[in-house]
Amino acid sequence: MKKLALAVMATSALVLGSGLVVDAVDYPIAKSVTVNPTSGLAGSTFTAKATGCVPGEIVTFGYNGASKTATCGAAALASGTAALVANGSATTTLVARAAAGASPVTASGATTGALGTADFTVIPGKTVVTQGGETNGGGTLPATGSNGTSTGLMLGFGSLLVGAGLFATARTRRNRDLSVGPIA
Repeated sequence: MKKLALAVMATSALVLGSGLVVDAVDYPIAKSVTVNPTSGLAGSTFTAKATGCVPGEIVTFGYNGASKTATCGAAALASGTAALVANGSATTTLVARAAAGASPVTASGATTGALGTADFTVIPGKTVVTQGGETNGGGTLPATGSNGTSTGLMLGFGSLLVGAGLFATARTRRNRDLSVGPIA
């Protein structure tokens, strides 16, 4: 029994006391910027994504003289836990406001610095008008249709009148048929 206890203590001391030392290694972090889609009409929207930022840091995207910020999120590891190193990503939506041709989209992190550049190409052609009516890139599209309120209201009121008329006619016929009495 003493030999077994001695063996367990020796094994525990060997396993726990060896103190595995792990050296911190500076792994290179892949920094990049991508756009999706890579081209579109003036006024269209596209997504810009920067990778290689530190989770929680503010990333500034630059495009055609304007800037927009987004917060870097943590990348999920295979085990489902979040990574706490500079391998997060930040995403934002931008509006193509440049003249026809390629224009760079840049991203830089408040801590990590420059993350990269990607080009978005504006295709020559018609301009996309945003929902607010604002045009991006020159030119306008003609207004078509209506807001639907007056047309829908008139159709609804007309249907109500037709229905009321049919109801009154049916009621009158029924009352007339009942007043004549049963046929012998």
